[in-house]
Amino acid sequence: MHAIKTKKKPGMIKITLLLAVMTTIAALSFIYGSASRTQTVSELTVGVLPDQEPEVLRRRYQPLIDYLGQYLGIDVRLVIPNDYADAVGLFQQKKLDLAYLGGLTFVHARNRSGAEPLVMREVDTRFTSWFLVKPDLAQTRLSELRDKKLVFGNRLSTSGHLMPRYYLQQQWNIEPEKFFTEVSYSGAHDKTINLVREGRYEIGAVNSGIARQMLLDGRLEENELEVLWQTPPYSDYVWAVPQELDEEVKIDLRDAFLRLDSENPEDKAILSSLGASAFLPAGVEDFNTLSDIAINLGLVTGEAQ
Repeated sequence: MHAIKTKKKPGMIKITLLLAVMTTIAALSFIYGSASRTQTVSELTVGVLPDQEPEVLRRRYQPLIDYLGQYLGIDVRLVIPNDYADAVGLFQQKKLDLAYLGGLTFVHARNRSGAEPLVMREVDTRFTSWFLVKPDLAQTRLSELRDKKLVFGNRLSTSGHLMPRYYLQQQWNIEPEKFFTEVSYSGAHDKTINLVREGRYEIGAVNSGIARQMLLDGRLEENELEVLWQTPPYSDYVWAVPQELDEEVKIDLRDAFLRLDSENPEDKAILSSLGASAFLPAGVEDFNTLSDIAINLGLVTGEAQ
């Protein structure tokens, strides 16, 4: 007994193929975005805070840059400023469409050019700094380190200067310049760690997240340094956009970050490279306390432009 074959009509084949193509396009648009998602810009320039060596930053942020390009359907270019002040300057000069800033650099960028917070990592709502020392240091408390040498990160760093300085005064009643024999600034967190590891400074204030990252990738050995003290939590890093950026682009950028899901293997790889488990919407109010601290310490003016 032979099976009966039904011959499809040409019209049915065309309709079936059309539906298949439409379904594929819809699926790809949902997953990756499309060229029509953002019509108001043809290229997006992204700047990141230079808190580590440039080659480390390029490896860290390239997966995000590739993802944003796919999602928005436009070219996305990564820029690494020369230093923290340069990052704020580039933002003020309208040379960045999206910038990853520390809390203090964001306050500067907002005061000077009306920067708007977009999203922040979940961990950035409860960030901490570490005071690192070599394991063979005899002293076990910050109050015992009088006449030692302290190195901060960049002067504009939230986790490498502003908040460590604030907590030294608030929690330990220590004014650095009067307590330590030398107070210096390395310019970046990995440089601070290296200076303490080399014994050029007895204590260094660093971003706890970057220190953990260096432990994970082998740039710092487990027993080379130890945490003498960890600060209480505070708000820190944020992805910010210029207020002049088209509203449609702001929404698309925000959605691109918020849709990253750690349950999705591809998304998880991007999140992991950024030290994030998820992103949350960010608001100006998240940085009000930090702004007040910076004003009180004379590290930023209180006048917004």
